[in-house]
Amino acid sequence: MKKILQDLIPDAIQVIKDTGIASGSDQMKVNSLFKGYISSYGASIVQSGLLSSTIFFENDEGTEQGVGSRRKICQAILLMLDRESNPGKIFNANKLMHKYLLANKKYQDPQLLAKIMDKIVVLKIALRTFNIQDDE
Repeated sequence: MKKILQDLIPDAIQVIKDTGIASGSDQMKVNSLFKGYISSYGASIVQSGLLSSTIFFENDEGTEQGVGSRRKICQAILLMLDRESNPGKIFNANKLMHKYLLANKKYQDPQLLAKIMDKIVVLKIALRTFNIQDDE
């Protein structure tokens, strides 16, 4: 594993807790839906592009806004990007990733795409440190 990715794992674990992906009194439980969401988000980006995949994942109409919200995956990635470029700054949880991508056409930036794909990989690895709970 790349050392850069290894260094991001502790931040990814904290982001999983901060975005509400983790639940429970000890914040060590994750709904099994998120394993699939993270995998399918990466695959969707490869197949359909960053902007369209992000819009799809942020549009949670018809899905539960709470525990299993796909939007939380985008929030987690955006939070990791935000912490990387603005350490110590308070993150706005209502910020939408597609708006971030549309600003100055960032969705066309290959370096940003590579960073986002790295964040997806790190989130997937960090998710393995939590107890995966089946959908209830």
